[in-house]
Amino acid sequence: MKLTWKILTGILVGAIIFTAIFVPLNYLVWDKPESNGFIDHDPILIWSDDDFIEYFLPGNGSKVNPYRIEYLNITTSGVYSIYISSTTKHFTIANCFLVNSNENGVSISIDNIEEGTALIFNNTISARNIGLNFHFSDNNLVTSNTFSNCFLTMNIYGSDGNRIFENIFLQPITDELLTWSCRVWFSSHTNFSKNTIIHSDDLFFLSFSGAPESVVDSNVLNNVFLMLDHSDNSTVSNNVGYECRLDIYSSFNCLIDANEVSTLYLYASYNSIISNNYLNELGISFFTIESYYDYTFENNWINNKQLAFFIYDNDSFFNETLDNYGQIYFLACNNVTISAPSIDNEILLLNFIQCENITIVENNLKLHVTLTHTENVLMQQNSNLMIFAYYSENITIIENMSFDTYFGFTEVDYVTIENNFLSNSSLNVKYSRYCEILNNTITGKDVYCYDNDYFLIENNSIADTEKGMEIEAIRYSNITNNDLDNIFGEGVLLGQFYTFSFSNNTLTNCQQGVFLRSSHSLSAYENLVFENNHVNGKPIGYFMNLNDTTFNSKIYAQLIFVNCTNLTIEDIILTNSSICLQIVHGYNIIVNNVTCSNSLYGIYAVYTDYLQIINCESNNVIMYGLFVLHCDFSNIVDTILYDNQGGGLYLQQSDFSNVENNILTENPKGLVIYASFNCTIDLNQISSGSQGIGLIASDFCNVSYNLVTDCELWGIYVHSSSEYNRIHHNSLINNNWGNILPEYTSQGYDDGEYNLWFEETTLEGNYWNTWSGSGEYEIDGLADNSDPYPLSSNPL
Repeated sequence: MKLTWKILTGILVGAIIFTAIFVPLNYLVWDKPESNGFIDHDPILIWSDDDFIEYFLPGNGSKVNPYRIEYLNITTSGVYSIYISSTTKHFTIANCFLVNSNENGVSISIDNIEEGTALIFNNTISARNIGLNFHFSDNNLVTSNTFSNCFLTMNIYGSDGNRIFENIFLQPITDELLTWSCRVWFSSHTNFSKNTIIHSDDLFFLSFSGAPESVVDSNVLNNVFLMLDHSDNSTVSNNVGYECRLDIYSSFNCLIDANEVSTLYLYASYNSIISNNYLNELGISFFTIESYYDYTFENNWINNKQLAFFIYDNDSFFNETLDNYGQIYFLACNNVTISAPSIDNEILLLNFIQCENITIVENNLKLHVTLTHTENVLMQQNSNLMIFAYYSENITIIENMSFDTYFGFTEVDYVTIENNFLSNSSLNVKYSRYCEILNNTITGKDVYCYDNDYFLIENNSIADTEKGMEIEAIRYSNITNNDLDNIFGEGVLLGQFYTFSFSNNTLTNCQQGVFLRSSHSLSAYENLVFENNHVNGKPIGYFMNLNDTTFNSKIYAQLIFVNCTNLTIEDIILTNSSICLQIVHGYNIIVNNVTCSNSLYGIYAVYTDYLQIINCESNNVIMYGLFVLHCDFSNIVDTILYDNQGGGLYLQQSDFSNVENNILTENPKGLVIYASFNCTIDLNQISSGSQGIGLIASDFCNVSYNLVTDCELWGIYVHSSSEYNRIHHNSLINNNWGNILPEYTSQGYDDGEYNLWFEETTLEGNYWNTWSGSGEYEIDGLADNSDPYPLSSNPL
């Protein structure tokens, strides 16, 4: 008798609770009990049959008396814990405790051995990279092992007929590394049976790719994504799991039988038998009517009710007759009405493929509706609706309610979504045209639109979400008269827009306003209408082609200036907006005495040459207090940037710029210069962050007379591709104090080339309070550089 989901969940939860209470997980995975008689041992590297003798292993290598690697503790940071290659002898690896901490390390690697000569059982295996690797090694047995904290628990390549039997894959006990996957590829006749995967965070990816005639049978799979990919004539049977998804992709003549899992996806896996499976969530999915004829479906159950198919069934009306079904496929059906206000299903999955004239009205149960190549659909006054629509058109969604579900539309045309109530239910529209989203009430989730044309988003109420609206790559569209309340992340994100209107929208009780993502093309703004929008009771100012003007109005929460010339912006305080002050495609702009706080960015300037930012302040923003991109000949002086979560100042692709006499403190990254040439960084004070001044892919810069103190890592760091920079007369005090990377001890770092840490004319370097007082001061990094003339006294 099949296990029910409740019984299965009880067994899994009970097993985990029992393990947590009676057998601590760290004991199973990490402890090395002395009673087991483990012997500490160096890594074992065997390249030929003779090497077995060199290690004085018990056994003689015969089938009845194999060489035995057993009861060893091999804890190493080397590449391999155990490596065996090019052998013909029989051997076992048993009862060992193997931990490999190398980022590229492998606990056990078996390469090109005689078939059927390896037995690996009852080991505890952990590795930062691969737990067990088989390479061109056939017909071996791996059983009763425990794997944990491996990025790739098993990697089986070009190795046929191996049996993976009764192993345990445990959830990691640290946050540093997540067990991720087991991969079988180009390996036929693999048998993966009676294994247990207990995994509760990210999906464990169990992949069989190019593995024909494999068997995956009788496994317990918790939070697992199991995929067959180009693995013909394979069998997946008798597996049980919680949150387990099966994907069968381009694998012909397969048997998928008697599994009790969450969801089954079928992609071009023809002539396969799908039988006796117990599924929930989204049941069984495939996407074309033609593929239906290439499967055999027998006795499958969805949410404890039957799977049914209706083909070429026209002019049909369904009401209480739906009681017996958990999932229904309508294939090439026309004029179908579903109205079932009183049936007993907890949930019903409805799939329409190549159908027309579908009406779904006044249903009181939870409906998951999938539309594929379907036209002329009306969904109205349903109590709890979830929608997935693909390649369909003429869809009307009106007066429905949705709780903790999803409205998703991909490549659909002529869609109306009106007067719906969505609670904690996302609305997502991609690659679509002619869509109207009108008068909806949306709480708990955001509205996301990507790469769409001819949209109208009007009179919607959106509240209590992390993001209000995220609108990317939208054209010929209008977003107007929407109310957003209590948005505790980004309010509205607008990016890659063209011929677009955003007007009369109101954001209230929002941490951020409207993020108008800058376009590299000025023409994108020429057809943009942006007017009469408000955030937290104040207007958002949008000004284009404002020239030869001084701007000091204090009524705005957020300011955007586009294509302005000879403009002075001064004496303004801006707060609680996505970007407090945004300057795009300007020339000769002066920003003086502007204060920004509590936003995504403070001052954000792009494509603006001869920009001057003077005597400004930015604090407590999520990204950078000051972000400058493609702004040559910029001059940033006398600013104060502090307590910004991303960093203080980020200057990118802005050549011949000057950064002088600024104070940056309590920012994770102080001052970052990226891909900017011939810049001057002088007389700045930077303290109490992760890193102080950073040069990345930047050449011919002068960094001098800066005070850098109390950074966890380096005070000044020069990354690779940075050349010919001059770094001198800086004062570096108490940096690299965090001991985050113990192998590095300097306050400076250099991965570039031809950088000088001293002034050539005076032969004077920098002041390092950790200098010993004699000799050169060594600089960390691959450049193997140094300050040959460190200063004995502070130059500042």
